[in-house]
Amino acid sequence: MKRLFITLLSLSGFTALAQADLSPTLLRNIEFIFDDKFIDYTRMVNIDPTVNPIDTFIVVDLEKDANAHYLNGREWSDTVYSNWNCETVNGVNKIYIVDAQYQDTVQIEHIYRDSQNRDTLYQVFADTSGNGNLALAQELQLFYGINSLDSVKAGIPGQAALGNINYYFFRDANGSLDSLLAAVSFMGTNFPVQTVRYYYGSVGLDSVNLYNNISGEVEEQARTTNNSNGAITGFSFYEKDANDEWSVYDTYYLSDPNFFNLPEGAAAQAKIQLFPNPSTRFINIETEGNGSFEIIDLQGKLILSGSLDQKDQIKVESLAKGSYLLRLKTDKGLIGEKRFIKK
Repeated sequence: MKRLFITLLSLSGFTALAQADLSPTLLRNIEFIFDDKFIDYTRMVNIDPTVNPIDTFIVVDLEKDANAHYLNGREWSDTVYSNWNCETVNGVNKIYIVDAQYQDTVQIEHIYRDSQNRDTLYQVFADTSGNGNLALAQELQLFYGINSLDSVKAGIPGQAALGNINYYFFRDANGSLDSLLAAVSFMGTNFPVQTVRYYYGSVGLDSVNLYNNISGEVEEQARTTNNSNGAITGFSFYEKDANDEWSVYDTYYLSDPNFFNLPEGAAAQAKIQLFPNPSTRFINIETEGNGSFEIIDLQGKLILSGSLDQKDQIKVESLAKGSYLLRLKTDKGLIGEKRFIKK
């Protein structure tokens, strides 16, 4: 499933971002494949569960207003490597993705909405020629019927001969997704290449199979975790290994609590010292003031918490091996986070 939209966007001739990067357009690509059944998340964590300890690819933190316009954001792992500076001009939500090291804008995305406040068009401006100028490089168009999304078109403007990928949604009598057909457009004709089939459990969407329309085989599978209301709180991608068994290769976790205030959190982030990292028995913390700490696993579960002095030590020998987030709140009210690895 992840490779569905990664591969097909590459087939359309557009590769503006690395696989791990989660720009607004790529996030929207994930959302429409799952038919917008996510919780109202403010954080998406993408990890690699195939290594030990489990390692973080990327974390995306978001702030949105009541109309779901992006207000701010950042992409980070060990350090912040891009910030999303956002504004709304004449109803168009504009996101400027700024490299955190060089402070230059590496990509701009425009998001348009209809009178019902539904996303209708994403435009990506990127440097595809290598001359440093950002030009329109991709468009993602969304079309709605009576049952939410009806079809989606992704492509490169001006390359209709071979540059568009069309997604068609098929639903049952209750309006639930039954299948999603992906077709490559060539010389005005659509050629079906992949079919996504949806399977439901007691609380909602349970799994998704990706079929190769040529071979008829199931190439990949996505399995979801849901809350009691049926909303998706996480999902993992599986492929067949050498023994023809399903093996997980990529996992996303979603969180709806607002973990931090972006401007204050970014300032506090630089003022936190954490060592040693990785650690086996304890971690030393140095901050600008006293406060409290929480240790969170990558599923968002609280593992440890307590008070914290300006210079303090936290015992972590009881933690299982893996990656964790240390969240700090100082007496000045600032919130910051650092990732560490327990060996």
